[in-house]
Amino acid sequence: MSGLEVQETRDYIEHQFAVVGSEHPVFTTEAMDEIHAHTRGISRKINKVCTACLLDAVATK
Repeated sequence: MSGLEVQETRDYIEHQFAVVGSEHPVFTTEAMDEIHAHTRGISRKINKVCTACLLDAVATK
C-alpha cells in the first residue's frame, strides 16, 4: 500500500484539524511537507508525528 502524495498529506492534516474545530492553521506548509517526507504519507504515521508535535508544543509552551 502506498502513502498519500504531498498535497493529499496536507489536505489530510488540515481535514483532521477541521474535524476537531480548529479555525486557524496549526502547521505551516513547510512543516506539513516535512511530516510527509518523514512519514512517506502513511496516515497512521502522520497521526503519530502530528500528535508528538502537539504534545511537545504544549509541554514547551
